[in-house]
Amino acid sequence: MANAKSFLTLDQLDRKRFYRHSITVRLLRKWEFKNFKKDNELLGMNLLFLDQKENTIQGTVHQSLLQKFVNQLSEGSIIEIYDFNVQDCNKNYKVSDHKFQIRLTERTRVTIVGQESCQIPREKFRFRNDEGFVKLQDHTIDLYDAIGYIKHMDKTDVRTTTTPTLRKVTLTLLLEDGNEIPATLWAEQAELLEDKYRGVENNNIVLIMTSVLVKIYQSEIYLSASSGTKFYLNHDSDPVDAFRKSLRYNGECLVNLGDITKQNKRPEDQQSINDIWEYVSSDDRKVKIFFLNTL
Repeated sequence: MANAKSFLTLDQLDRKRFYRHSITVRLLRKWEFKNFKKDNELLGMNLLFLDQKENTIQGTVHQSLLQKFVNQLSEGSIIEIYDFNVQDCNKNYKVSDHKFQIRLTERTRVTIVGQESCQIPREKFRFRNDEGFVKLQDHTIDLYDAIGYIKHMDKTDVRTTTTPTLRKVTLTLLLEDGNEIPATLWAEQAELLEDKYRGVENNNIVLIMTSVLVKIYQSEIYLSASSGTKFYLNHDSDPVDAFRKSLRYNGECLVNLGDITKQNKRPEDQQSINDIWEYVSSDDRKVKIFFLNTL
């Protein structure tokens, strides 16, 4: 009689070896990794998996096998993975607390599982506040996630003698602890965030940036998007709801994207200098109280 199928959870992957078992996970995110020193040569795909115990683990697949798995590796889908290798994590960066990563091989099989058959959360983040990012500055391979209100957003096109024109977007994020931190995005990711922003009408935007690099420039901490960074604007999720409750913000939001330059509308009880001038110049004798912001 055939042996019963053996299932594992991610916390049971505690040794480097080939596993002739299966795991059921949700594919949270995937992104290409390239050799930037060789004309952006595609090397493969990085993956982030989540199981029903809310454990995460990184995954990787070589570019030669991408076609084999292309139809099964859709972000958000629940999949079952059979026969895979477990090995040391990427030496350059980590997006999970797990000490190992999964490598899909020629012997690996991946099948899509129905969403109703397995209760796995749709997302999991590794947030850090300003103090947490300070501790990480340039001294860790761990890439964490950031959440904050967008206070400022500006676009520029940068060109040097050795590079073509690159899109650059600079953000100022208001974090949960009340501190502000700058963030920088380049090229395709800058354009992607622009596109996402144009589709959001609410001014008080909560942004989630995943897998960010923590850098130092002129003794100041700033965040930089990595190749694995994903953006979520006003994401319909518990972390965003909890963030809004912990830090309510109705202040200024300046955005300059060239053809989009806008600022939060003033509250109804706040007036401008022109409003005061019109009142003073009029014959209106009714007493009015004006509310202004000072710089």
